Amino acid sequence: MSERTDDLQRNGLRIIQETELFCFGVDSVLLTGFAAPGIRRGSSVLDLGSGNGILPILLSAKTEDTHFTGIEIQEECASLARRSTELNALTERIRIITGDLKNIDRYTAPSSFDAVVSNPPYVKAGSGRDYANKSLSVSRSEVACTFEDVARAAAFALRGGGSFHLVHRANRMPEIIKTLMEHNLTPRVMCQVHPNAGKNASMFLMTAVKGAGMEMKLLPPLILCGPDGEYTREVKDIYGL
Repeated sequence: MSERTDDLQRNGLRIIQETELFCFGVDSVLLTGFAAPGIRRGSSVLDLGSGNGILPILLSAKTEDTHFTGIEIQEECASLARRSTELNALTERIRIITGDLKNIDRYTAPSSFDAVVSNPPYVKAGSGRDYANKSLSVSRSEVACTFEDVARAAAFALRGGGSFHLVHRANRMPEIIKTLMEHNLTPRVMCQVHPNAGKNASMFLMTAVKGAGMEMKLLPPLILCGPDGEYTREVKDIYGL
């Protein structure tokens, strides 16, 4: 096991990561930048599949007076998240639970959160690469939960009018929208993310609202890298660079 502590470039925040486990990527950072404006001051926020805690830790710096609960099925990841929470003196704002989001009713009452965030596993079980490391398999593919499980948990936890902020792969967009609608979560805002200006979107950021009307706002596309291969100004701003 090889741990490292990374600087998150926000308010002096740091995160403990284990290189043998899942380490956060640009998608998690983009999701915090996308979600933060839609999370009202004083909100209670649930993170489904919290991993090492990157979403609540970063969002704690991008929102005001918010409190976060993270649910993570893997104890080794949840332990990292708790230690990072302690490292950043955020224990009064962030609580990490080791548990299975498919059993969401064991951890919270229905309609008890203002917002939900999630960077769920992208790959359907059996359709992607095989990981010798079981932890990476759980983090990257739907071996422990499907997106429908995530949507069901979000719908259970959210108050009416509450928002669900997520990131996912572009090629699964029709399925994701269909699943959200089946759980009374209406897509309202979407931003497609492109590796560079000459390539198709590789992922998308979306906000769905519980019980909302049928209307969606499409934001301008977000381009990750410029012609020089460096992050664009928009992405650097989200990172806080």
